[in-house]
Amino acid sequence: MGCAQSTVKERALRGSSFAPKSRLKGTTVVEVIKAGHLPCMDFGGLTDAYVEMSVIDEYGIPASTEKTLCCHKNLNPIFHGFLAIPYLLSDSDNLFFRVWDHDDVGADEKIGTADIIYSELKHRMGEEITIELNMEARHRSKDGSNPSVTFRLVSATPGDREVVEKEIFIIRHGQSKWNEGQSK
Repeated sequence: MGCAQSTVKERALRGSSFAPKSRLKGTTVVEVIKAGHLPCMDFGGLTDAYVEMSVIDEYGIPASTEKTLCCHKNLNPIFHGFLAIPYLLSDSDNLFFRVWDHDDVGADEKIGTADIIYSELKHRMGEEITIELNMEARHRSKDGSNPSVTFRLVSATPGDREVVEKEIFIIRHGQSKWNEGQSK
């Protein structure tokens, strides 16, 4: 079972967060790729996971928060969610990831957290980075492995030139009656 993702890079580049006035104009895009070895959080033995990413400034104040779509009934969800921050990050900013279990009844439960300073991420542009989650004390992975989140920095584009990437899927159709008629 996977995620029903309809998020495209064009939508991600527009962003939905508040951009502080003291920030440089532009867009920073982080792709949350997957989470792995999550604990069973639901009654059926699986998890309805999503990832929330916050930008924490050097003073410890959250400047922006974005989240992926929920990936239902999966202990190793693949998100491929593009999260856009509507400004350029500074080297001292911290990206803070929270992995949550969505519940239809009651409040969502936090599974674990991870963080990375932007200066470390910036030097690894395009490279997949996997960080183990700091788990809530009562949650344990079913297979005994350490739960993790994988992400990568996609772009940090100055505001004067915005780049829009598109993914194109080419599908070849099969043979039809027309093809059969042409061969005679």
